[in-house]
Amino acid sequence: MGAAYSYFFETASENATFENTTTSAPAPTQTSSNATAEDSTVSTQAPTQPVESGYDNTFAPDTWHSSPNSSFEEEDVDKRNIIVKSNGKSQQVDVFPDEKMSVLKKEACELFQKKEQWMKIVYKGEELDINKTIRECHLRAGSTVNLIRAA
Repeated sequence: MGAAYSYFFETASENATFENTTTSAPAPTQTSSNATAEDSTVSTQAPTQPVESGYDNTFAPDTWHSSPNSSFEEEDVDKRNIIVKSNGKSQQVDVFPDEKMSVLKKEACELFQKKEQWMKIVYKGEELDINKTIRECHLRAGSTVNLIRAA
């Protein structure tokens, strides 16, 4: 344990002391295969160094038990600029990744002064579902979509 601990945490000296370490001797029932956790009590604490050496693990982060979806992850909250083309003209529309395609369609129709019910959005040759989000349609910043008249 000491080698693994010193690998992850800086220690002040080679002779770390363990305080409040209690280990009970194994009872004869513990040597059998049906031993339970209630049969023995082992409590260990991490080695502590004097505070004046600069090492104090009182407020050390718990890196072993943090979830992969912790609050330290960066969320994609920035707007993405999507380039919309219609009738040979281009306009940029800024939308959040979790907004519906209907928001992009509405803003694009306002920019090009088109009626929303007559238009559809096409990306890479396929009409995009207006009920999906920008992220679900795999639109990244700088992606180009076409606003065309629905047939």
